Amino acid sequence: MHAKRLLAVSGLAAGLLLVGGPAAAKQFFFTGHVLTCTPTCNSFSFLGPDPGDPNDAQSELNGYLEFDDDAIADGKWVGSDITNLSFDVFDPAHPIVAHDPPDPTVDNPFTIDPTPDGGGVVVASGQPITNPRGTWQPCVPPQETGCVMTSAGTTDGITLTGGFVDLWLTQGLLANNGAVIHIDLAAGTFTVNIFENAINVASGNVSQVLDTDGDGLLDNADNCINDANDDQRDTDGDGIGNVCDADFDQSCTVNFLDLGEMKANFFLAGDLDTDMNGDGFTNFTDLGALKGDFFLPPGPSGVPNVCSP
Repeated sequence: MHAKRLLAVSGLAAGLLLVGGPAAAKQFFFTGHVLTCTPTCNSFSFLGPDPGDPNDAQSELNGYLEFDDDAIADGKWVGSDITNLSFDVFDPAHPIVAHDPPDPTVDNPFTIDPTPDGGGVVVASGQPITNPRGTWQPCVPPQETGCVMTSAGTTDGITLTGGFVDLWLTQGLLANNGAVIHIDLAAGTFTVNIFENAINVASGNVSQVLDTDGDGLLDNADNCINDANDDQRDTDGDGIGNVCDADFDQSCTVNFLDLGEMKANFFLAGDLDTDMNGDGFTNFTDLGALKGDFFLPPGPSGVPNVCSP
């Protein structure tokens, strides 16, 4: 089956650096599923569930955008404010195969070299884009096809609250046919079009998933959503990371029983449940964390756990 990867072909241009932005930046994560794909999908090698396979899951879309922090301070953004991006589209029902160079007929997910020599994708910010079909000039409303639409929108600094991003392939089979991925952040959808935006070949929904604590793990995969813990340390294996888990008896409430357990381990060394910050000792730092969570549930955790299976 070959339909799994248009977004991936664009896609997975991880770390594509469009402009040299300042050190300060805001990161936005989102995820979704491919919901539909026309028969044209079979002519390419990208994404979409196989209509002939009842066990084939919907392809998943995971995305990451990094914005220039200063440029979006006014609550708006434009395409040139995006300093880093990556997209991952894969079919959970099919094994991942990787080739060098990537082979769009079998690789899942499929990725391409994001450097200028290797092709990649470009975020439309009103500039002309050259590919084998020629150069498209910026769109002048109401024109929307045969031109480059300007990516722009709004943000509250935490979520993307509106606008759209156009991702244009710059090389390869789909680029030869003028492929563009249009992500509508206000509607929470994306479409994949070819032939200068004239034919829709795939579409799906996008909903943003945040990384609240900024530890590089999306909230839905983070066992401590509000406390940075990229090591995901969880000594009692309850699905809640130590850094936010003062519920040592797994009653789903931090109370005097948990305080008693910490007291019994106080000043002891070792990789203990009561060593919440992972410094090798149970001490006053851990006691302060427990105090802050007293009479509260542990977590929150975005992964299955003892308090929220």
